[in-house]
Amino acid sequence: MKKALIIFKWMLAIALLVVLLVFTNTRQATQKISLNEIKIKESADDFVNKQIVLNFLKEKSTLFDGAF
Repeated sequence: MKKALIIFKWMLAIALLVVLLVFTNTRQATQKISLNEIKIKESADDFVNKQIVLNFLKEKSTLFDGAF
């Protein structure tokens, strides 16, 4: 009986791990925004450039790599 309980605990732990991995993968897939996908076109007038955007994000402490 003790051995069956130990096996059940291990099976439950493995099942929980699989469920958590699937959940995190689906959350990552449905993530609304990612910093890697932001593209800024080069322009001659330099109205908004990459450095301005990065400074703004740094000032606001915005983390786009986390799940919403």
